[in-house]
Amino acid sequence: MTAKTAFINSIKAVDISADKITAGTLNASVVNIINLNANKIATGTITGGMSTWNLNTGVMLFKNPATGDDLYLNQGAIQFQNGAQTRLLEYTAEGLKLSAGSGNTGTSLNASLHLNGGVSYVQFNNRAGTVNQGRIQMTSDSAMIQIPNGAFLAIRDISGLQAGISVNYVTTEHSTGSTIQMAGDSIKTPRAGDRNIYVAPNGTGSVVAGEASGTRYGSQ
Repeated sequence: MTAKTAFINSIKAVDISADKITAGTLNASVVNIINLNANKIATGTITGGMSTWNLNTGVMLFKNPATGDDLYLNQGAIQFQNGAQTRLLEYTAEGLKLSAGSGNTGTSLNASLHLNGGVSYVQFNNRAGTVNQGRIQMTSDSAMIQIPNGAFLAIRDISGLQAGISVNYVTTEHSTGSTIQMAGDSIKTPRAGDRNIYVAPNGTGSVVAGEASGTRYGSQ
């Protein structure tokens, strides 16, 4: 190396204009870039140790370093990836939809929502969120459906018609504490002591043991 070459190589550029740099590579691992205007990042993928952001598709990926599971923010959907199994939380016109991925197999084809807590419940409010309009609540020993005061609970099929309900037994409760229990082929009151059971027809109707077709059972 000549003295002239050594001198030129050691020159420090002062006030050099960036538009004069027309070729080569700026290695960000060697130099630090400060005050970069984010508006100038228009394409490509920003990659970190456990995440990526594709600026062309808008897809963001976050990887769990402990499990290797992936979380994608993908065009209006949140996608959870565990190996080849996928769960999707998607926006729809009437709310959010939770579904299994099309390639899932076995129990991963199921869709479920788990609520873990002392008392787990789903609450239904008015649009403003100020009025509790009902609740489905579960504890370790009971399940409860709460409805607004004075309202009634209707079981209907998809077409809107009244539908049946199948349970082991039904117990009714009144504000006075009187109860009736219907189980199997019996109707009884489970409360202790002397209790009456009333069957009250409407108007001039009668109490009949039989079928509406006319068949009668027992003494009439």
